Amino acid sequence: MEIESQLARIRFAHALVRDAVYASMPPARRAALHRTSAGLLEPLARVRDEWAGAVALHWHRAGEPGRSVGWARLAAGVARAAAAHDETIEYLELALDALDHQLGDGDAGRDELLRDLARAQYLAGRIQDSIDTCEQAAEAARRAGRADIVARSALVVQGIGDPAINHRVERLCRQALAQLDDSPAAQAEPTQS
Repeated sequence: MEIESQLARIRFAHALVRDAVYASMPPARRAALHRTSAGLLEPLARVRDEWAGAVALHWHRAGEPGRSVGWARLAAGVARAAAAHDETIEYLELALDALDHQLGDGDAGRDELLRDLARAQYLAGRIQDSIDTCEQAAEAARRAGRADIVARSALVVQGIGDPAINHRVERLCRQALAQLDDSPAAQAEPTQS
C-alpha cells in the first residue's frame, strides 16, 4: 500500500537522534504530530489490524485516551492470537491507562480489561502479577455488579502448586460463589423442595 511504503521510508538512522529530536519538541507539537499520525494510520489499521497498536499509541500520546482504548484492545487481540503474551500485556495495560484517563475513577469496562490482563499475565508465566490482577478484576466487577466477571476472574489462575497462590485463588472462588448467589438471576430461580 502507498501509506506503508511511505512509512518504511520515514525512519531515524539512530534511536538517540530520534529521542533527542522528540524531547526537544514542545509537548503541544508532539501531541499534534501524534494526532496526525493516528489519523493517517487509522485507515490502514482498519484494513490490516496489525497496525492497531501504532494507532493506539499515537492516540494515547496525542492526549486522546478515548480514541486509544478501542485500538489498544484490538491490538491486544491481535497479539493474543499470535500468542505474543508480553505484547498482549503491554496493549491491555495501555487500554487500562487510557480508560483510567478517560473515566477517572469510573469502572466501565475496566473489570473485563483487568480479567483479560490477568489471563495474559498467567499465560506469560507472571503468576504473582496475574493473581494480583485477578483480585483487582474481581473487585471492579463486584462494584459494577458483574458476577460473571467475578467468576471468570476466579478461574484464571489454575494448576499452581504454591499454597499462598492457591489460598488466594480459593478466596476468589468463594467470593465469586457468594456474588453469584447474590445475583438477580440466582435469586429469581425457583427453589425445589
